[in-house]
Amino acid sequence: MRNNLATYVDVQVFLNYPFDDEYEPLANAMHFAVVAAGFIPVCAKDLSAPDRPRLEMLVDSIIHCRYSLHDFLD
Repeated sequence: MRNNLATYVDVQVFLNYPFDDEYEPLANAMHFAVVAAGFIPVCAKDLSAPDRPRLEMLVDSIIHCRYSLHDFLD
């Protein structure tokens, strides 16, 4: 699926949250809610390809997600 992100643009949700251990419950809740709603979660933590720069993969993922969720905490 990750090879053709444009195919899934209508059902992908980009999730943005800190990767610190204290935010793990929030991350789990966000992933669960997205899947329960019938969408596909996309997170920077899930992106890895040795032949592409991380920032390029991140931008590509954001572009190919119709929706996004952010953790506006503090």
